[in-house]
Amino acid sequence: MRFYDSEIKVLEVLWEHGELTAGQIAEILGKEDGWKRTTAYTVVQKCVDKGYIEGKNRNLPVRL
Repeated sequence: MRFYDSEIKVLEVLWEHGELTAGQIAEILGKEDGWKRTTAYTVVQKCVDKGYIEGKNRNLPVRL
């Protein structure tokens, strides 16, 4: 299994903060790394699709 740097950043945010919505993740990564909201949503969705995190939609919390 290969993790991309962007996926690792999302996972690190969740490890540090616990359950967050995709919007909260986007806000944190926007401030810390200059990510655009759409980029964060895309990476979060890829992490969900790959089974790295659990989440149903952008407005509900995602978790490891």
